[in-house]
Amino acid sequence: MGPHISLADGIDVVVDSVRQLTPDVAEIRVTDPSGAPLPPWQPGSHIEVGLPSGITRQYSLCGSGSDERSYTIGVLRQ
Repeated sequence: MGPHISLADGIDVVVDSVRQLTPDVAEIRVTDPSGAPLPPWQPGSHIEVGLPSGITRQYSLCGSGSDERSYTIGVLRQ
């Protein structure tokens, strides 16, 4: 498991996997460290990710909303 990050609603998650989709875009999958299901979401939903630097970023959720064990986001390299 990767680093722990916090979502703005107080949920702590860990980076489960990172897949480089293009040179500038990575797909990041996060899960609850205990394996518990994450709150359900629908297309168009976003999460706010609190980074260790103190910066908060907002990302659109992508993938299957039926996967209760993980959230997937696409992150653009800046």
